[in-house]
Amino acid sequence: MDVGINRTEDGKLVGDVDHESIADVKFITPVPCGVGLLTRLSLLENVCEAASMR
Repeated sequence: MDVGINRTEDGKLVGDVDHESIADVKFITPVPCGVGLLTRLSLLENVCEAASMR
């Protein structure tokens, strides 16, 4: 899962995925309005929980 975003030199919000190199990917969320804040929060919570299980 990739949730990275960037701004171009002219201020446009874009993702950091190279669409030409992902031929086997089935789903990509649009930028902006793709992965939301609660999704990122849930991902972070799950990563922290998994790290504490070690």
